[in-house]
Amino acid sequence: ATGGNISFYNSKVIHTFTTSGEFNNTTNSALAVNYIMIGGGGGGGALNTGGGGGAGGVVSNVPGVMPGTSPIPNISPGPTNKVTVTIGSGGRGGVPYGTPGGWNPGKAGDATQIAVPTWNTSAQGGGYGGRGVLSPNRADAGGAGGSGGGGGGDDTGGPFSGGNAPGSQGNP
Repeated sequence: ATGGNISFYNSKVIHTFTTSGEFNNTTNSALAVNYIMIGGGGGGGALNTGGGGGAGGVVSNVPGVMPGTSPIPNISPGPTNKVTVTIGSGGRGGVPYGTPGGWNPGKAGDATQIAVPTWNTSAQGGGYGGRGVLSPNRADAGGAGGSGGGGGGDDTGGPFSGGNAPGSQGNP
């Protein structure tokens, strides 16, 4: 098979994708494919009390890696059965004070996806970190994602709540 950076561990051939690409089965028979996917991390919030960005969600069909697992897909040979791998990028951090559009929370990370003609799955990007400020009532909660982003704080309250992690891909 081709695609990604290829390495070997015991009797396994590992295809690691750090950038988007394609996996192609070049053998003469179907391959059972195990996978571990991680979404892009969320960006942290701006200023000295901004919340941290959440980790990207994790999705796997390897038993024991995550509480819930997906079925193991069989990938048939041939170019019409290629697997498209899209790597989610991390979110940018919040814009600092004094910058146009400043005092913003970070941006959520992008999802990582695997897609074949008959099947697809994705790992959610991490939630953004809420902005933190030095004046009251302007801080934000963290955003939802694979793992929720941390909430920002201000000088009269907070920290604000972190974002949710819907599903079983990460931690709130």
